[in-house]
Amino acid sequence: MISTLATFPPFLHKDIIEYLSTSFLPMAILGSSRREGVPAHVNLSASSMLMIAMQYTSNPVYHCQLLECLMKYKQEVWKDLLYVIAYGPSQVKPPAVQMLFHYWPNLKPPGAISEYRGLQY
Repeated sequence: MISTLATFPPFLHKDIIEYLSTSFLPMAILGSSRREGVPAHVNLSASSMLMIAMQYTSNPVYHCQLLECLMKYKQEVWKDLLYVIAYGPSQVKPPAVQMLFHYWPNLKPPGAISEYRGLQY
């Protein structure tokens, strides 16, 4: 579903992210957590979902909306952001770092400037 951001026109990105964060991801994450011993494929692919969203949408509100949805239903989302920072393409690394410092400010080095200051979905 997230891969449609790469092919659909930008005016549909808001609707895609909205559908993912309000309907699809909660249903997929909560539905798979009821089965014991079976890892949720959505949980395993959270970092690639963030990476695709940051690569194909330039609006930071969409990034925050997806990240806050993942934070609501998944533990240790900061690890997924670190995977994006470590293995993502160069254009997704700055937004991922800004989001990491925005949502986990204790990791921010002294003197770092946050572009996401005051931004919350």
